[in-house]
Amino acid sequence: MAKETEKNNISPLQGKQDKGMLYGNLVSITAALIIAYLLLIVYRYGFEMLFRDGYFMLMIVLVALGVLARYFYMDAVEHAERVFKDIAPLVLLLAFTGVLLGYKYPLYGGSLIVLSYFLELPVAYALFREFQSISIIGASLFLAGIIVFGVSLPLTVFTREIAIAPLLGDIIKTLGLLLLVSRILRHQTILDFEG
Repeated sequence: MAKETEKNNISPLQGKQDKGMLYGNLVSITAALIIAYLLLIVYRYGFEMLFRDGYFMLMIVLVALGVLARYFYMDAVEHAERVFKDIAPLVLLLAFTGVLLGYKYPLYGGSLIVLSYFLELPVAYALFREFQSISIIGASLFLAGIIVFGVSLPLTVFTREIAIAPLLGDIIKTLGLLLLVSRILRHQTILDFEG
């Protein structure tokens, strides 16, 4: 099985795990597109704009997508269950609190959101380890993008021009996720064909 997987360069995932990984990645791609849009808003108008009207609602949608992604990934992860049970809920709670607090106090809310994305790094690393069995390149792009995003995002609270750095990280992460999705779909197609 290992040699066949390596030869075909496809995912060794099976059944429910395959679907959980696919849906989790699709939800994450959707979130990444919203994040890219919001980072362009930050670049143009500043961090405080995120807590106004329609942008505020997009922030709520991002938290909801985070909950949904966690749900799907829980079915897919083999070695990272503890991270998803312990750290991911804390990250989501911090993000949600930051969004609500930011509506009234943008600096405090923004700081909590930034902290939540920074604390997401262990979750991202756990996913990276899972993703390696699907595509080393996709997993590496995902992790590199998350690191660039997580490390540079705090600076956007102080200067809007730096929003280009986390945007670049978001794009790199999205490219990795797209590669992973294509490998999972390819794997499912091969299984359907063989079955």
